Amino acid sequence: MKVNLPEIDEIQVNSYHEQLDVIISENCKILSFTFGNLDQQSIERLKNNGTILIGTCTSVNEALILEQSGIDIICVQGIEAGGHRGSFTNENIPQIGGLSLLSQVRDSVKVPIIFAGGIYNARTLLAVKTLGAEGFQIGSLLLNSEESALKDFEKLRLKKLKEGEITLTKSFSGRYARGIRNTFVEEVENTDFILPYPYQNKLTGELRKAARIQNNSEFVNLWTGQSISELNEGSTTEILGNLIEEVEKN
Repeated sequence: MKVNLPEIDEIQVNSYHEQLDVIISENCKILSFTFGNLDQQSIERLKNNGTILIGTCTSVNEALILEQSGIDIICVQGIEAGGHRGSFTNENIPQIGGLSLLSQVRDSVKVPIIFAGGIYNARTLLAVKTLGAEGFQIGSLLLNSEESALKDFEKLRLKKLKEGEITLTKSFSGRYARGIRNTFVEEVENTDFILPYPYQNKLTGELRKAARIQNNSEFVNLWTGQSISELNEGSTTEILGNLIEEVEKN
């Protein structure tokens, strides 16, 4: 199958500033963002619109920056969380376990905290609640749900997942993300051919699209967290309802 890769000068990088007018005109009341912090002028515009702002941190320093900027709620992302890292102050991402980071951030900021990373049952949710989280972000638990956008071959790959196959990689997007190690990751990760985000992400887009058409899991980005569990294939309503029921029994 022929893959048409874009030329570097064809890749457009859009600024979040271009989206602010739409967010405000649509009167969005909650805005969650990652990969950094908003500039002060944008924060003031959104707050004047009555928008609640949720930023993502992967270190205590990032949490303090967000709070001092006026961000209303902080999402604490542990190193075990699936998908892209929200780090924005270090070249090398903070290697801090979620529970340790959550406890330290709780001692350092006064704003409410949402925790993301490794929550898949009542025990894990109650543990982070004990450490100070007021909200809980669920991701990997829903990957095989009825509403998931993953194709059947991707869901099947997740069912066969082993602990040692999960890794942090920049190979697909140019930015660290946690997911499944496959042929593409092994061939690209330790080379000089990885461009910064979002250029790498744009360049690999056509390859990933072609791989999905061919049901080839060796050349797609399949993000997932470090906590491996038997993924429920029911609806998101059923999965979250079961989790809530389990929590309430404890």
